[in-house]
Amino acid sequence: MKNLTLVVTILLILPFTFLSADETQKKEQDTTSVRKYEIPELMIMAPKQSTQIRLMPSSISVMESETIRDNSITSLNDVTAFAPNFFMPDYGSKLTSPVYIRGIGSRINSPSVGLNVDHVPYFEKAAFDFDMFDIERIEVLRGPQGTLYGRNTMGGLINIYTKSPSVYQGTEFLLNTGSYGYYNGLVSHYQKISDEFSFSANANYISEDGYFTNTFNDEKVDGSSSIGSRIRFVWDIDDKNTLENITNMERSEQGGYPYAKFDTETGMAGDINYNEYSYYDRDMISNALVYKYKGDRYELHSTSAYQYLDDKNGIDQDFSPNSLYYVVQTQDQNMFSQEFIVKSKYKENYNWLCGGYGFYQGFVNHVDVDVYSRDTKVLKDYDHEIFGGAAFHESTMSNFLVEDLSITTGIRLDYEMDELQYKENSFVKEVHYPKADTTYQALTSFQILPKLAFKYEFDYTTNAYISIS
Repeated sequence: MKNLTLVVTILLILPFTFLSADETQKKEQDTTSVRKYEIPELMIMAPKQSTQIRLMPSSISVMESETIRDNSITSLNDVTAFAPNFFMPDYGSKLTSPVYIRGIGSRINSPSVGLNVDHVPYFEKAAFDFDMFDIERIEVLRGPQGTLYGRNTMGGLINIYTKSPSVYQGTEFLLNTGSYGYYNGLVSHYQKISDEFSFSANANYISEDGYFTNTFNDEKVDGSSSIGSRIRFVWDIDDKNTLENITNMERSEQGGYPYAKFDTETGMAGDINYNEYSYYDRDMISNALVYKYKGDRYELHSTSAYQYLDDKNGIDQDFSPNSLYYVVQTQDQNMFSQEFIVKSKYKENYNWLCGGYGFYQGFVNHVDVDVYSRDTKVLKDYDHEIFGGAAFHESTMSNFLVEDLSITTGIRLDYEMDELQYKENSFVKEVHYPKADTTYQALTSFQILPKLAFKYEFDYTTNAYISIS
């Protein structure tokens, strides 16, 4: 449990809130609640929508920087306590990090909930459990988001945005400590070099001793440490053109799998007692190059994204003090994506959006299985490639037939190809038993993803909607 936080701010961190003199003099009786103010002049726009978030015909939870900081939200696991119908279980390792929205999710293989961090799509669940720091806001969109976002969004979508140096200025230090050997240190610097150019640099470190003890060696099973950094550049070329580059890096080392036998008679778990050290180590780098053009009647967005993931997982699969089975699995992933969006400037009655998208995701997996009881080693290699493309459109007509009623229609044409090559070699008492390499026939998919939604706005903060997607 985290129980001590120290924050030191130098210069000025600009708040994203505007209050009148009368409002600032009012003090709420309940100091534990997060103050919320209606600011009609401030419009938070979803990046792929042509409307304000509050006006979208969808179920959305938005956590802004004040809520994230005050509640020590440092990972997606922590969001479970604040977003309705959102759940991220902990299976003892960052390798297995599924997310469920409204009960829809996937524990293995591709996720059923999408995740975008600073415009970079996270297609691999092994990347979902990362350290979040200097977060501007988190959006949780419930329900299918396929028309605009495509693959892996059947259950919903999570958008995470970090703080921009074009908004925030200054230097901030944070020290946080707690029980079970928890330490967190963060330093962030935001600076405008000129009216056109600004940059930020952040470094974050987290360490924990762990919660569970292995009785075999009397050591903690699930200790962890991670170090992350972010570098961001924003270039306001002129009034209409902006270029931005965001690079995130993280190194994580984690002891894993505090598993024990479950006694069905007593309903209690026994002691953790196994002899082989189990772990999960991961290196992750992501980069986004974002270009924006703001014309008089439309906006153009181009997002080029790359993510690299390199991990290694070791697990004592018999979970006993005997040497029976031990598995080491490594993975290298390279992901590239490119998206172009053209959308209308926010207008009162009609808004539209058109886009094109393409991606490539390549995996190289190696699995090393030791079966000590039979003096056997099995080596498995997977070469997996996925690539695809899409074209999409969405239109919203306000005051449709009657005042305050709007209709949204959308469609996405989505194509994907999936190829896998598999190779296995077995060694029994050092005798090699090779198996024939297998190349699976490529799987192709073409989907038409439609959307239809009606929304009636009662007032500035209340609306009712029905959505089919």
